[in-house]
Amino acid sequence: MTRLEELLRITSQGELHELYAFWDGDGSRPPAAGELAAALAARMSDETLVRRRLRFLSRKLIDLLRFFLGRRQFEADVESVRTARSFGFMSPHEVEAAVRALVKRGFLFPRVTSDSEPPRYVVATELGHLLQRELEDLDLELSVSFSLARMVAARGDAVDAAGLVKLAAPAEVAQRIAALPDEVRDLFERALAPGGGVLPRALVARGTLDPGAAARRQLKEALEGARLGTVRHLALGEFGINHFDETLIVFEEVLDAELDRRATAQPAPPSRVRSLGVDLLSDLSLLLERLTRDKIRFTQGGQVYRAAAKKIEDELILCAKGEFDAEKLFGWLLELAQQRHLVRRTPERTLQLSAKGKTWPRLSVQFKLKELLSGLLEDLGRQFHPPRLRKLALDRLRELKPGLWYDFGLFVGAVRQRYLAQLEGGGLREAYQSRFQYSPEAHLRDLPQLAQVIAQFVGDELHLLGLVDLALDQGRPVALSVTPLAVKSLGLTEACEALQKSRLLVNSDFEILLLSEGDAYELIQRLDRFAERVNPQDAHRFRITPHSVERAVAGGLSATEILETLSAHSSIDLPQNLVFSIREYADKVRFVHVRPVLLLTARHREVIDQLLKRADVRKLVQERLGPRVLALVAEATTTDLAALLEAEGVYLEGEAGNGDNGGNGANGPGAAPATGSGNGAPSAAAPAPEAPAAAPDDDADDADDTKSAKPGDEDDDTGDAEDADDGTDEKGDGARRDGDGSRGA
Repeated sequence: MTRLEELLRITSQGELHELYAFWDGDGSRPPAAGELAAALAARMSDETLVRRRLRFLSRKLIDLLRFFLGRRQFEADVESVRTARSFGFMSPHEVEAAVRALVKRGFLFPRVTSDSEPPRYVVATELGHLLQRELEDLDLELSVSFSLARMVAARGDAVDAAGLVKLAAPAEVAQRIAALPDEVRDLFERALAPGGGVLPRALVARGTLDPGAAARRQLKEALEGARLGTVRHLALGEFGINHFDETLIVFEEVLDAELDRRATAQPAPPSRVRSLGVDLLSDLSLLLERLTRDKIRFTQGGQVYRAAAKKIEDELILCAKGEFDAEKLFGWLLELAQQRHLVRRTPERTLQLSAKGKTWPRLSVQFKLKELLSGLLEDLGRQFHPPRLRKLALDRLRELKPGLWYDFGLFVGAVRQRYLAQLEGGGLREAYQSRFQYSPEAHLRDLPQLAQVIAQFVGDELHLLGLVDLALDQGRPVALSVTPLAVKSLGLTEACEALQKSRLLVNSDFEILLLSEGDAYELIQRLDRFAERVNPQDAHRFRITPHSVERAVAGGLSATEILETLSAHSSIDLPQNLVFSIREYADKVRFVHVRPVLLLTARHREVIDQLLKRADVRKLVQERLGPRVLALVAEATTTDLAALLEAEGVYLEGEAGNGDNGGNGANGPGAAPATGSGNGAPSAAAPAPEAPAAAPDDDADDADDTKSAKPGDEDDDTGDAEDADDGTDEKGDGARRDGDGSRGA
């Protein structure tokens, strides 16, 4: 074989300048003649530059280059190229032109031969080794580098399905790792953790085995021979991932085996376990119930006013634990509620429960979890990789065994490794390029950012939903465990309802002790609605208080429902003082109803009686407030109403009779009284009073009646008994006459 610099030194200066222009790439001024060959040799042996220049070659030239690299000492004559079967489709002229193209770019150099020998060409030694490695990676599918099964198939090794299962067994993997040379094992362990299955050369510290040149092949052969991983140049830019580096890759089956092998029954000390159960579901129900009682307003920027948000945050169970940022937690809860259409924003800048939100507190825990999880997995179209990573993480979570603790970092790495192994087969290259190829918003995520997406989804969101328990060391998750709640709600295993019910010990001092003997999640949800936790960290001790009962009744529960829940699970009869107090607390809760109305008043009772005989009028009536007052639906327009009244000989007077419910509409002074003849016969409209009132009181009505009464009308409105027949009383009329008469309470 021939060294690169030796070949360059026997090349003419004109050809060297042409090669320098191709390999330099920066347009810099060539060095002096004596230094040109050395400078060019340095560039042509740089693997990054070789990789880039290789991309300039056509498929035909790359195939020709492979032919030379497969020959002894990277050398062959033109005649052997012409007679090769793979180039039989090319004419002698095309073969010569292809060879000259490679010579012009420095990938081939002519050898000095005699006149009787055919021309021979050679690839320089250093350049040949680099090209072999690059072409090998170029030919190898991306998924092969991440999968043991695919690597075995690509290499043509005689390993059947049973053999693959044995190769991926945790004990077998551990033995092969232990048998690695020390330097190789050190790099492999770093790739496992904290690398999460990949170790770029940029992270390899000096003094260790550097995967470059001959050492790179040594590392590659050692890992592939042990069936643990490989080394290749990993370029993921076309998939939207910012990674272009020589990388040590651990097979995904090996990562899975190590994840299972390191699983333990208890997390390693000094970590502490944090389990949340259904705390977030209870907090969401509390938020929704609070919206049924209070008018929560938000700013023009869409943020809930801090004073209102702070009141709710102080009541949240998760905030009371002191481990979560209250403001962020409230914002996340509210965003999730709006995304799942439990809450809607009104034009008046208030939050209002939807029909779905009103029924939410009574739904099962399983339904709630699936609904919220759908929101977390929903692809809103703003990101490319995160929605796919979340779905894959949930699928991988289903493969874990409940009750065991798994290394958190290894789990995140296993999910990411499986995602990288599916990049080619999942059509992600085409999807990314179709979406972002010409988009100014295209941005790349690197491998640590992909891991961060998975860690946040599992360690924050799934943990808050109660699907994952975490072991924390200095506030950072080091291990995770699938909860019984996830087993039931997500179908991780064949789970059935527990036959035995969880029991309650209800004491006369208003404390409740939960004795968990089965599925207690539903019961905890119910207790959280009408009882307070004695300790926010403990979901087994509760206390009944006047405030907790008042909050529950205001949210839609009744005293009967509270007592039925307690008695259905109590081991003994409920203490009578507790039963009496719960009913007493519930009875103290009072309700009022506010609704907008359009008031229709008449000077005579007979006018109202006559109008109520018409079905098309009755459908507009909400309530008869008095002998001469009707509360109509606020949506009724005075224009349509005038047409209905005119058919009975009744006419609107005042401003409201001029048009629809505009500036003086349903809730304003334009709701003027209607007038007409007492016997219902058509008559001309009476003259409008000097100052018509929106809702005339009794004194005004009496004065009006005195002025316009006819003989025989004196007894129209004098009897309290008649008023009582209409379902009204003086107290009710007085209450409705407060304010502007537009709303009834």
